[in-house]
Amino acid sequence: MKNIILYLLIFFSIANITQATEIKRFHYIPQSASLERVIVNNADNPPPQNSLPHLVANNIVSEDEEITPLPSSIWSGNYWTNIDELTADAILQKSLTKIGGFPKYGNTVVQVSNHNVGFHLNTFSTSLPTMYTATSLQYFVGWEKGKKVWYPNEKLCLSGQAKIASSFSTGQAVNQVMYTLHFTSIKGNMLFLNVMLFDSRNTYKIEDSVHWDEQDTGTAIVISHAQSQEQNSSNVRYTSTIDGYGSLLLPAKVGNAPSIKGDYGFCISQQQFSLAVNDINNKFGKNYSTSPENWLLDFFLLGPEINIRPNSSLPQGNGHIGMSVGEIWVYNK
Repeated sequence: MKNIILYLLIFFSIANITQATEIKRFHYIPQSASLERVIVNNADNPPPQNSLPHLVANNIVSEDEEITPLPSSIWSGNYWTNIDELTADAILQKSLTKIGGFPKYGNTVVQVSNHNVGFHLNTFSTSLPTMYTATSLQYFVGWEKGKKVWYPNEKLCLSGQAKIASSFSTGQAVNQVMYTLHFTSIKGNMLFLNVMLFDSRNTYKIEDSVHWDEQDTGTAIVISHAQSQEQNSSNVRYTSTIDGYGSLLLPAKVGNAPSIKGDYGFCISQQQFSLAVNDINNKFGKNYSTSPENWLLDFFLLGPEINIRPNSSLPQGNGHIGMSVGEIWVYNK
């Protein structure tokens, strides 16, 4: 009986994410998050790639800090995350604090309520390890041996409910929110695909590009942007909107946090993936395979990031950004 109920819940959840019927296969359907799977990752403690959602704090915990349970009765991160708009269930929290201390009001917080997650990332309340200029919180799901996601005549799509609820920065600090997918080829080449949802700079231009990450990963990064169904901007070349999707998709936003609860999502066709790889080859003198079937998806993530020093010649800034994440789906159409 329990299995039948679980099947029906999954079936009706799947039916709700899109009005279309041409979904071929699911690679990730929503699973419950857990504060037991909060990973503190300063590049030496990567999260397990076991198909479960992990909540990752990157480059923010220095040697004298830890992430510790925070009862909501003391103070709540909801003011910055608005996770309560996604769920009415009990919300559990962990917050960044000095070892043996108690979290100060407004510190970095991770929240969990069933499938839903709240993130408040705050660099005012901590000192980043000196080798890093960017820090992030991530909803992370990976597969140890990679996931085959390219099949004939199919697109790879990712969608999920989120609200970018708050953003503030000083100096030259930049707040961002993005989906990220990491691919590895059968020859061991790697690339990131970042689909931008938010950038706090009013000067930021929504235009797809490829660049090389010299500072942290030594890897090619493809930059694309979320769109609503009616956009189809000529500046967005590497991804497209989800045809037949039942809800209005939210587009990437520049400047101020949009504070709108809704669905962000995209598809990437095999032609778009090949175009991105070809642009990497041409710009950086590589010989990566442009055949999508030669690439596996290692992991995807969604979350906020703060770059406190995007220009090393200028003094650093600080920022804080809050958001909530609902159910996430990865599938083929």
